[in-house]
Amino acid sequence: MGGAINIHIMKLFYTFMRIICLALTMICCFCLNSRAEEAIAVDSCARFEILGERLCDFGNISNNTGCVSSSFRLKSVGNVPLIIVSSTTSCPCTVATYDKDIIEPGDSVEIKMTYHIQSHLGGFLQSVLLKTNTKPEDYVWFYMKGCVVKGTREEDNGTD
Repeated sequence: MGGAINIHIMKLFYTFMRIICLALTMICCFCLNSRAEEAIAVDSCARFEILGERLCDFGNISNNTGCVSSSFRLKSVGNVPLIIVSSTTSCPCTVATYDKDIIEPGDSVEIKMTYHIQSHLGGFLQSVLLKTNTKPEDYVWFYMKGCVVKGTREEDNGTD
């Protein structure tokens, strides 16, 4: 009778060990699979490259100018399209425009930033914030700066 109990205990022990091995195998497979998904997710990210400068310095400009504009370029360098989700400017006197918000890999987009001078005199620093679908940073900033100076009467009349 003692031998039958020992055999029964050994069968339970082996069954228990099989369950443990199966559980460990499942955990390992899950971990490997999730790491593979992370690697795929990282490789499948949208990415961008800034072509040129992020800042345009106009120096001194006349208040008779009306507005000044500068263009910036973003290139999609990831494996999936770059998406411009939204744009925000630092002030209502600044406008940002772009012709497409979905940029295929290898393509680029021009972002035109326009500052309406109106009657502002003195230094300015205007910005545009583009929110994108990139990770880990999902935004990009562009800037324009300068100093608005009072124009002369000749500029007002359009003569030299």
